[in-house]
Amino acid sequence: MSTEIHPKSATPTQTPAYAHMVRPFAELRRADVPSVGGKGANLGELTAAGLPVPPGFVLTIDAYQAFCAGNELGPRIAAELKGVTPDDPAALSKVSSRLRDLVVGGTMPDGLHAAIDEAYGTLVGRDAARPRVAVRSSATAEDTAQFSFAGMFESFLNVSGTDELLDAIKKCWASTFGARVLYYRISQGMASEMPVAVIVQRMVSSEKSGVMFTTDPATRDSTKMVIEAAWGLGESVVQGAVTPDRHVLDKSS
Repeated sequence: MSTEIHPKSATPTQTPAYAHMVRPFAELRRADVPSVGGKGANLGELTAAGLPVPPGFVLTIDAYQAFCAGNELGPRIAAELKGVTPDDPAALSKVSSRLRDLVVGGTMPDGLHAAIDEAYGTLVGRDAARPRVAVRSSATAEDTAQFSFAGMFESFLNVSGTDELLDAIKKCWASTFGARVLYYRISQGMASEMPVAVIVQRMVSSEKSGVMFTTDPATRDSTKMVIEAAWGLGESVVQGAVTPDRHVLDKSS
């Protein structure tokens, strides 16, 4: 089975070995956190609950590992990470830059390329003017009870076309080697390399959006929930680019 990227070019044939690395939201549950990360698993749970979640799919960490194997990145990554410490910011920054360049400069394996293109085509359709998607990192240890990587991994909005999508996916993978991420992981005694899953989701052109915390993050009061909202896309709220409206609600009432 082959699929077209553009009218004049086609993707390689997809093989079953790669099919399990691209999973739609409807298949995912909390038990899948080790392979799709917290964001990916939660989107699966929300979809299963019948909430109006824009459709999408997740590239599992197996996809990242297949990409690294196909480009023989393992030994090169290990060599760069060997001996790196958080005590030398300049050296850490140089290692981070080299590692991110390695990932972004890699070539997507043919079978994985085809699996991604097929999932993308199913998600957005095959018309000439393809709708845009959001491409987001989903780390397996992100924002757990023990660790918080909030704001450290990359997200890309309004991505359109297979070429842009593949580039954004590689940049999400590369963000696991960002200087802030490396510093935090090493400081916390975690593994220097932590594969990330990647979410691909239909974009919503929102008039207003926001973030809801089911427990007040400032006071840790579990009887309250907090909604922070602003005009436009929610990315401006998440990144702290705007001062949002803040609503504190009592759960019982």
